[in-house]
Amino acid sequence: MKIVINDIIYFRELNEHMLKNLMDDFNTSQFLIVKKSVIHDTFNEDTAGVFNLYLKPVFD
Repeated sequence: MKIVINDIIYFRELNEHMLKNLMDDFNTSQFLIVKKSVIHDTFNEDTAGVFNLYLKPVFD
């Protein structure tokens, strides 16, 4: 699966505690990817790098 900008991430299968925190903080479990950056260095070479996703809450 490829993660791209403008995809929506739906956190519905998280553990109950984490999902409750998202709902308390943002009142949603869906987030739009507005920006993505990739950090590639020798420390993370085995995993091809680290992704930072910048998310914005989505309200239906």
